[in-house]
Amino acid sequence: MMQIRFFTPELGPEMQRGPDGVLMRGSYQRMSLRLAGLALFVLVGPAGAVAEEDKYDQARAQHPELFKAYYDENVLEYCGLLNHESALGFVMRRDDLLAARPLSEEDVRRVRVAGAIAADTAYSAHGLAQSAWCNSEGMEAFNHFVERYRLTPYGTVNPTE
Repeated sequence: MMQIRFFTPELGPEMQRGPDGVLMRGSYQRMSLRLAGLALFVLVGPAGAVAEEDKYDQARAQHPELFKAYYDENVLEYCGLLNHESALGFVMRRDDLLAARPLSEEDVRRVRVAGAIAADTAYSAHGLAQSAWCNSEGMEAFNHFVERYRLTPYGTVNPTE
């Protein structure tokens, strides 16, 4: 069952009001992805939407490490854990993976979208337990990326220097 959310611009990009009037966290980028998926479903119908899902499932299966990096980066965004170190740690991890196994721009796009879809699904599935999800899976991803960043000479420099 598809859930439709109503958004009020005066609340800003971080807070939105659901159909029941309760404030929710979210982003316009995520809303755009959902609306694009809905538009694709409406334009091509259920059979075309299944083909789209298969394409992203294939990307996930073919490139599991890159998928995990993109998924984790999206989890950080949902949980509000993206900062300078975690964002650069993600970029370094992604670049390491792409250097070891170069992919076409389209393949990278498919894996990136698959990671975003999976993170969006996980975020929605956790309901009231989203904070527990962020404290476990979100912090694990955060620590992984920050550790990657701190292994570089950049990670040993005090940002205030």
